[in-house]
Amino acid sequence: MKLKYITTDFADELSTNFDQYRQYYQLEKKEELINLFNENSFVSSIEAELPKLDFSEDVGESDTINAQRLYEALKHLTPHEAADERLWIYLFHVNYYDFLRYRVPKTRANDLETGKFNNSAVLFTGNNERKGRGKTINYLSRLWWAGYFACIDGNYDLLPLITKSDFSSNMILLFGGSRQFANNLTLSHGYLKAMKKFFDNYDHPNRNRNYYEEGMQYLSLRSSSEMLDMFDESEIETMVYEHLIDIYG
Repeated sequence: MKLKYITTDFADELSTNFDQYRQYYQLEKKEELINLFNENSFVSSIEAELPKLDFSEDVGESDTINAQRLYEALKHLTPHEAADERLWIYLFHVNYYDFLRYRVPKTRANDLETGKFNNSAVLFTGNNERKGRGKTINYLSRLWWAGYFACIDGNYDLLPLITKSDFSSNMILLFGGSRQFANNLTLSHGYLKAMKKFFDNYDHPNRNRNYYEEGMQYLSLRSSSEMLDMFDESEIETMVYEHLIDIYG
C-alpha cells in the first residue's frame, strides 16, 4: 500500500484551531473523524506494509514491541520523511485509530471522551512549540524514532532502555531539541551501549532519569573540549561506562 499524508493546510488548521475538533475523539464519532482525515489527505509515493501493533496491558512492554514492529516495517523511510508530522498524524488517526484509543488514555489525565487531553497527545503541537521535538512525543511517531536510534544491524537489544519506562522523558532527554545525538547514530549507539552495560553489571534497578542525565552531561562536557565525532561507538561506550562507574558504581 502507499502511505497517505494529511494536507499541510489541514495540519495547520488542527494546530491552530484544535479545540474545534475535540468532539471527534469520542468513540461514537469514530467514522466522522476518519472521514475528516481522509477528506484532507493525499496519497504519497511511499510503499509500505503496515504492521499490527500490540495492545498489552503493560504499556512499557507494548511500546517496546511496537517500536520494533513499526521501525522494522518502515525502516526504509529517511529521517526527513519520518520527521513529517503529516504522515504520522494521518496514520495515527486512520490506520492506527484503535492504537490511538488504546495508548492516549494510558497516560494519566488523558480522557478522549471528555476532550480532556493536550493536543500534543495526538498531534505534534500543544505544549511543545517546536515541531521537531514533537516527533519524540507523539505516541506513534516516537515508536519509529526509538527504533531508529536503538537498532543496530537488525538488533534491538538497546531498545528497552528507551521504551520500557519514562518513554517520552527518555526521548526528549536523549534526542529532543538540539541534542547532538539526534544527528549522530555513533554517539547514540555508544551511549546506549554504555547504559545497558552499566545496568547489566551493577545493581541499579531504578533506571531513572538521573543516570541518563549524568551520562548526557558528561558527554556534553567532553564535547566542549573534544570533537566527539572523532570517536567510534566503542570509545563512546567506554568513556560513558567508566564515568558512570566512577559516579554510581
